[in-house]
Amino acid sequence: MPGLWRKIDARRRSRFQLLHLSRLFLSGAAAVWLLIAGVLLIPAGQSPSMHQSYVDVLAHTEEAEAWSYAEVLHGEIGESGQR
Repeated sequence: MPGLWRKIDARRRSRFQLLHLSRLFLSGAAAVWLLIAGVLLIPAGQSPSMHQSYVDVLAHTEEAEAWSYAEVLHGEIGESGQR
């Protein structure tokens, strides 16, 4: 009989270990999910550029006139308008 009880206890122990590990994993996943949800829901700071498109932000920068392709475009537009 002692051999039988050892087998039963070994099965119970492995089931409890698996249950314990699954609860730990689930708790960790829930904690990570709550952390990510908190980071995404709390605004980092409302900057005016948050409500503008990418093109609008680039157009209002101080260096917009210094772009090399802007000069090329202005030159091409000027040349085609003169023809």
